[in-house]
Amino acid sequence: MRIDHTIKTPAKRMARLGILLGIIFVLSLLESVIVLPFMPPHFRLGLANIVIMFVLLSYGKWTAFLFVGLKAAFVLVTRGVMAGSFSLVGGMLAVLIIVLIVKIEKQQQIGLAAIGIIGAVFHNLGQFLVFMVWLAFMDMEILMFVYYVPVLIITGIIAGFLTGTLLKILMPILNRL
Repeated sequence: MRIDHTIKTPAKRMARLGILLGIIFVLSLLESVIVLPFMPPHFRLGLANIVIMFVLLSYGKWTAFLFVGLKAAFVLVTRGVMAGSFSLVGGMLAVLIIVLIVKIEKQQQIGLAAIGIIGAVFHNLGQFLVFMVWLAFMDMEILMFVYYVPVLIITGIIAGFLTGTLLKILMPILNRL
């Protein structure tokens, strides 16, 4: 599922990508201060991932991977190594799985809510893998945290549905940038 954008000059394309990257940084920073008391600890809606999904659908997988890396670098600088590694691995895994699923589906019958759910669940699972590696390096018990996987899947479904739905709503605005 790729959205056709006819941007006439490389300068306009670069300016548009710069604006989108700025939006990602602002949303990422904003999200780091929003605490949702009714959700599990460290839960985030993934608002910046709305723009990552848009970039994936509009500019392709390589630009999306680049944006994930740039977002992770921003998170690294603003929130530290652990948060940066969570962002990088979770984001890369999410984009990779979305690309594979969209390719398998041959761009048919997969909606934005489904893409959001797939991305969010695999983003959470990627972050969980990073957490397991961190625990292993600290010689801590890993299996005691496996119970958290269903929570990550359920919250991923909720957040992914919301971000996919928001992308559908915001698509006309993002297309006009």
